[in-house]
Amino acid sequence: MSDYGPRGYGSGSDDYGRDRYDGNRYDDYGDYAPRQRGDDYAGGYGGGGASGSASVRSSSPHDEPLTSGRARVPGSEPTGSGPARGSARVGGKRRPTRELSEEEASEQKKAKKKKKRRRRLIAAACVIVMLLGLGTVAGSIYFESVPLPEDILKALDQNTTITYSDGSPMAKIGSSISNRKDVHVPKHDGKATKNLDVPKEVKYALLATEDRKFYEHAGVDFTGVLRALWNNVTGGSTQGASTLTQQYVGTVENLREDHSYLRKAKEAVMAMKMDDKYSKDTIIEHYLNLVYMGRGAYGLGAAAEAWFKKPVKDLTVNEAALIFAQVKSPNGVYDPRDPLGMGKKKTTKWSTERVEYCLGGMLKEKWITKAQYDKAMKDPLPKTVTGTSGAANAGATEPTGFVSHKEVVKEAEAIYGISEQDIRTKGYTIQTTINKDLEKAAIEAASSKKGWMKDNAPKNNRAALVSVDPGSGEIVAYYGGSDDGTLADKAAGFHPPGSSFKQFTMITALADKKSPSNIKSIWDGETPRDFKERGDAGPVHNCCAEGKDENFPHISMTDFIRKSLNTPTYAMTNKYGANKVLKMARDMGLYDIQVPLKSDDNKVHTINLNDHKWDALLNDNANPRKLVDNEVGFGQYPVTMIGMAAANATTANGGTANRPHFIKKISNPDGSTVFKAGDKIQPKSVFSPAVAKDATYVLEKITPAESLHNGQGDYVDGDSNQQFAGKTGTWERYCGGDAKDCTSGQNSSTVYTGFTKHLAAAVWVGDKSNENANVTDAAGSPAFGAGQSGSVWLRFMEKATKLGKYADPSVFDKPVYHGDICNNDPKFDGQACDSSTGDTGDNGGDNGGGDNGGGDSSNSCDPTTDPNCGGGDTSSPQCDPNTDPNCGGDSTSCPIIGGCGGNGGGGGHRDSEGVENETPYNDARYGDVAPYATRSKPGFALNE
Repeated sequence: MSDYGPRGYGSGSDDYGRDRYDGNRYDDYGDYAPRQRGDDYAGGYGGGGASGSASVRSSSPHDEPLTSGRARVPGSEPTGSGPARGSARVGGKRRPTRELSEEEASEQKKAKKKKKRRRRLIAAACVIVMLLGLGTVAGSIYFESVPLPEDILKALDQNTTITYSDGSPMAKIGSSISNRKDVHVPKHDGKATKNLDVPKEVKYALLATEDRKFYEHAGVDFTGVLRALWNNVTGGSTQGASTLTQQYVGTVENLREDHSYLRKAKEAVMAMKMDDKYSKDTIIEHYLNLVYMGRGAYGLGAAAEAWFKKPVKDLTVNEAALIFAQVKSPNGVYDPRDPLGMGKKKTTKWSTERVEYCLGGMLKEKWITKAQYDKAMKDPLPKTVTGTSGAANAGATEPTGFVSHKEVVKEAEAIYGISEQDIRTKGYTIQTTINKDLEKAAIEAASSKKGWMKDNAPKNNRAALVSVDPGSGEIVAYYGGSDDGTLADKAAGFHPPGSSFKQFTMITALADKKSPSNIKSIWDGETPRDFKERGDAGPVHNCCAEGKDENFPHISMTDFIRKSLNTPTYAMTNKYGANKVLKMARDMGLYDIQVPLKSDDNKVHTINLNDHKWDALLNDNANPRKLVDNEVGFGQYPVTMIGMAAANATTANGGTANRPHFIKKISNPDGSTVFKAGDKIQPKSVFSPAVAKDATYVLEKITPAESLHNGQGDYVDGDSNQQFAGKTGTWERYCGGDAKDCTSGQNSSTVYTGFTKHLAAAVWVGDKSNENANVTDAAGSPAFGAGQSGSVWLRFMEKATKLGKYADPSVFDKPVYHGDICNNDPKFDGQACDSSTGDTGDNGGDNGGGDNGGGDSSNSCDPTTDPNCGGGDTSSPQCDPNTDPNCGGDSTSCPIIGGCGGNGGGGGHRDSEGVENETPYNDARYGDVAPYATRSKPGFALNE
């Protein structure tokens, strides 16, 4: 079992398959707003990480035992009693210890007291220095003027233009500054009669959220400043201790990016000056006309329109509380519409908690009555409008809005350090990587309103598509599952990839530096199959051809990947390490994955594998199952289509990865270049071209069902010279929890990923709002990856491969059979292996005839009369199984691993993916649900 969580989890989980990450909720807020993006970004660019610590774990069979007593690393202080921190033992035998003499113990005690006293003196000195700094700068700062909102915002009124890769316009991102309407705070809590008058309840909602002592201090909360200083100096949590007045000054001076003490001093002095010059209500008025409140709205007047389409005077207490929640984190964490795709259940919960915090503060300060509080708490979260704040967000509601208003904004900060506020106010031109013609092809294939999905899938089904240029990492087409880019982004959302992940397990084995395997190596595809690593979870099963388990005691790597068998995939993951499989996927471009962490009560977290804090676990070959368990090998853990497309692009590019990205170039208003992709993004060799050729050879026979029915096989269309390779994946529906009308055999998510030499793409199809819904095809039958997902992928590629450089001939190289042909399933260790035979023929080697050649248990056949016996591939020589032991026959009688495939040849390829058993595991959260592929219970296996 993985030390970071249960072996399995599925779509019945509350946290499962959300559309964005369970990131930091920014509750350590101590500085002034607005924070445009938050503390972490886990969207695949290396900055994000799991919320919650992953360093404190419950014990597992793989843990080192906890040590007690004292442990000392050379050069460190004693850690005290309890579990050792750091390395308790470097090597060799433990040194004997002795008791301290009374004199030594006394000296040690004195030394500790002295050190503690010295630290306090240093901290006190730092506070004094800060206060002296406050006085030093006070004289000069006091005479500086504090600009008013209208003076500041004029300089910020520059929208950013987002373009396609050819420079043609896609969208604009800005603020509603030009449409800003100044609000007015009536004196003495007067009644709000005009549209822009601020009701007293709205004013107090602001104070309850941001500064409950506003009427008591002189612009600066010195108690808060000293408390924050003490924490900062002594190593506590960094705090800002900013009042409402300081927030205003900080926004004016653009100081919130700098937490140095002198800048804080400057804020404090200017805040005191402002408090001297203006009345308290005037300061509130200035604040409400300046601060950014989300959805592109600067000031309360614009925010009331952007959030509720109503004048300020008509805002309710609840509505005001939700708007003011954005001051703390205006990037969308507290937006119930879920613009970041973190999951509406989470954003709704967080937004509700923030509104309730405000209402509780108003009641505590007696700004509302108990009756008003009770009424507001009956339905605390108000309903917001779904639109945007006008022309400043042009293009947000288009299909490309997922790119222009979400992915570009996140990438600009994650890679280039340009905040959302900068984008909204500094007039950049951001040239994206999106190819206009390819984007049109993606919409025509995937849209449920304008595309193929409209007439060929149930109305609740949605498709998401991501396409990557292998040679550059540019994301050239992107469809997030909807024609409205303000909705949840399904392409950046998390879905279990199922068997489409098996390609990374295979590549891990082929590319291993110490013990590389070979696509002709032989593996045990028997079912069911027990593994001690599974513990009480039960055996792993393959599933099913015509209702029967597919059983292949000796099968080549090529065949078991094409058949998509679970048992040899698990064995391969166990042999090479779950950590290595995950690391390979990461290095290929799949950066984000959802994992349940034991350190947080098995709650599902999104982790960014580019964050170096995970490196130790990914490189821990002695304990390979600490982060994820072996089931990662066949696609249990949810990932994004961005990652799947990028990883497929690496194989298409011969093993060289290019970081997936949306931004080609960022320019200033004068046309000068700020950044271009090449400044930050460089290619990286992940595995050799030989491995890429062999992996491609295996995958090129796994095609969408439609391409086979049309007779085009592994070519994009019948007249094309564009050969492709791919892999399907399907996730079975979980019938526990609140699943309605759920029966075995229903599926909830399907995936098809694939590539030509010049273009890679990944497609997901599932329900528009429920990750655990029953997903069917147009006829009402269970959906599979080779079906709708494969059809959307194929239609996109048919058009894409006729455009520009993507139309160049794309026929794959022949395999080179890299690696050790005798590096087989560990079950066969110690048995004879003839490296000269192995898996001869196209798909031979299992039972003498590959997928359709000879059958599983045919002890003899005549290939001269039986087309399914031996030489099904015209390139393979025929043979007589009655006289040749290497021709046909039952592989179980063969004494040499790989020798019984002989001249079996191909016999054709399967017309869809093999079989999967993808059901959540049996743990406390899923009741009696069978573990992965426990065939003792019917209905948990998938056919494809």
